[in-house]
Amino acid sequence: MVHKKSKIKGLIDVIQEYGKKLKRPEIRVWVHPAGRGDDYYFTFKTLRGAKAFTKKNKKSGEFAFVESPLVAYKGYEMRVKDFTKQFPKIKL
Repeated sequence: MVHKKSKIKGLIDVIQEYGKKLKRPEIRVWVHPAGRGDDYYFTFKTLRGAKAFTKKNKKSGEFAFVESPLVAYKGYEMRVKDFTKQFPKIKL
């Protein structure tokens, strides 16, 4: 894991602006803490690492909800399948 960021109102605009400056795709897994707190995401260097994190934590009880990995690129977040269709030459 590289880092995590809190999700607050208006942060979507910040994420999109930051994402426009990404020179390579960023793999994210959004989580919601069990019982309290704001949603946030973890970033990963590899899709394999993100999938392993998701699988391990879906039933761990630490998080109320763990999403499937997403790819952030050029100001947008999209499913891995959609990213590979739209950008077939970019490897994750």
